[in-house]
Amino acid sequence: MSQKRIISKEYKIEAVSLSRSKGNIRQTSLNLGIHESVLRRWIREYELSPSAAFTVKGSTEVNSADQQELQALRRENKALKKERQILKKAMGIFAKNDR
Repeated sequence: MSQKRIISKEYKIEAVSLSRSKGNIRQTSLNLGIHESVLRRWIREYELSPSAAFTVKGSTEVNSADQQELQALRRENKALKKERQILKKAMGIFAKNDR
């Protein structure tokens, strides 16, 4: 099974401009180590809307506000897991004492 590579927006734009300047999509794709159909798709996407090209839906590009929220949620999740472990141990101790 092949592993999906994450390629930056800047790289894709550079590949499109390189293929346009060279005029040979096949050779450009070989030089870049990407499949010709992938480069053709990038070119189509860029030609349709250069400003909106290569924006990922469900994004791999996370803005700083999202990144901060994600970090806060991870810290909270870690704290809640610790609290749950403490409660499990306490329940075990109290269950022993009731016998």
